[in-house]
Amino acid sequence: MLRDKYFTAIYEHTLEIANTTGRISGTNFWAFGGEGRPKNKGGEWWKKGDDLIGDPPHERQGWYSVYNTDFTTKSLMLKY
Repeated sequence: MLRDKYFTAIYEHTLEIANTTGRISGTNFWAFGGEGRPKNKGGEWWKKGDDLIGDPPHERQGWYSVYNTDFTTKSLMLKY
C-alpha cells in the first residue's frame, strides 16, 4: 500500500535523525477517521450531516485519513 510506504519512509527518516542527533519531538499523521467514511470515494468537500473524519471542510474528505480498518497502517504506526 502506498500509504504504508510513505509512513515507513517518514518514520525511518525520523528514527535516523533521533539516533544521529539524539533529538526529536515526534511524528504524527493527519487524521484518524475511525469508523467515519466520506460519502463519495472521490472525496467531496464536507457538508452538514457528513461524518467528521478529520479533514478540514475546505479539503476533499477522506484523502488523508487513517481508518479503523487500515490494519497495516495502524500496525506500522505501533511499530515506531
